[in-house]
Amino acid sequence: MLRDRGEKDFYKKNAEDYNIQIKSLQARNDELLQRVDTLRRLNQDKEISYQQKIEEAINDNRRILEEKVAHIEKDIMEQAEQKIKKYKAKMNSIKTENDTLKYEL
Repeated sequence: MLRDRGEKDFYKKNAEDYNIQIKSLQARNDELLQRVDTLRRLNQDKEISYQQKIEEAINDNRRILEEKVAHIEKDIMEQAEQKIKKYKAKMNSIKTENDTLKYEL
């Protein structure tokens, strides 16, 4: 009977030790799960921040390109207007010369 009681005490002590270890591991697991959740949220925040920065960069580039295109269009229009004025002046000169020649004939 003493031996049985000693074995019971031994097993009881082992069971208590295992329960303590299990509780400790459960607490550690909960702590790690909280860390994982915190890291997941931080990662999501960083990802959102990076996406916002990328969108801002895209918008800035789009704005710069639109400004450059507008400037190029303006330059082309000014050059075209100058050429039109030049050709109109040349046409008027030719018309005047033609009228002069008609008058002389």
